[in-house]
Amino acid sequence: MKIFAYIPKNDECDLAKIALNHACQTVGFKIDRIFEELVNDSITGFESLLSLAQPGDVILVYRMIGLIRLPKDEWLNLQIATEAGVNIAALNLKSTLHCLHALNPAERLAARASTNTLMELTEGAINFIQTSPEFAKRQSPPDTEIKSAAGRPVDSALHYRISVLLLSGASYSDIQKEVNCGRSTISKVKQSLGKLDNAL
Repeated sequence: MKIFAYIPKNDECDLAKIALNHACQTVGFKIDRIFEELVNDSITGFESLLSLAQPGDVILVYRMIGLIRLPKDEWLNLQIATEAGVNIAALNLKSTLHCLHALNPAERLAARASTNTLMELTEGAINFIQTSPEFAKRQSPPDTEIKSAAGRPVDSALHYRISVLLLSGASYSDIQKEVNCGRSTISKVKQSLGKLDNAL
């Protein structure tokens, strides 16, 4: 079994590296190779990772949000890989970390169940975001605003970012630090996501 870590090139890149190194020491595992988002102009780091991962290997991401943000073609390729036996773990979802120590048959079975659950949760989050009227204008420029029922401007891009963070398990404090917003805004977005429980 090999463990491959994937780190997107974004504002969390350095933090993700630190978290991965810390997890190696505290959880007790060894990363065989780290893939960053861009390898060259024609192939991404994630595509390169998937070309090497074999059944029983583990793809480790810093947070579940890394899976939610994958381009559609890479997400579909990940689905194919997991169906073939590749496992997924996310540092912010501790219940998935036993994939990193799946050595006997019972542990491997638990790792497969964990991977399937994580993939279903991620797919549900992606589908919800894509079909929710709340975020229908998420492709608009960041400064695009619409009017709420009370006549106050609503930043659709901000609400979209908050929703993704909530779905990935981020705390209110983490979200406030990342997007610089108030707790009341986070609460409003969380309320709009209430129906996700039934969808999943």
